Amino acid sequence: KITWLAKSGQELIPVDLVDFDFLITKDKLEEDDNVDDFLTEKTEFRTKAVADGNLAAVREGEIVQFERKGYFRVDRAFKHGEGAVAFCIPTGKVNAGK
Repeated sequence: KITWLAKSGQELIPVDLVDFDFLITKDKLEEDDNVDDFLTEKTEFRTKAVADGNLAAVREGEIVQFERKGYFRVDRAFKHGEGAVAFCIPTGKVNAGK
């Protein structure tokens, strides 16, 4: 999914959008289950994106909505030369095939 931003007339802010998957692949572990057998191999997914200049004013810990992506909590605010990092706030929906 893509949203277009005009490059002229504004500074575009680099941002890493971070989403996380479940740590364990089984709904309920039994006593005789070996936890290592049910660990998800990859749990962190990063998407490089750019946001409009308003993201430069957002502070760490604030919640923002990225159109067509969802709600995110800013983990690291933008500083010139260093992009912002935002963690996805789970909605409860299961995404198939990250």
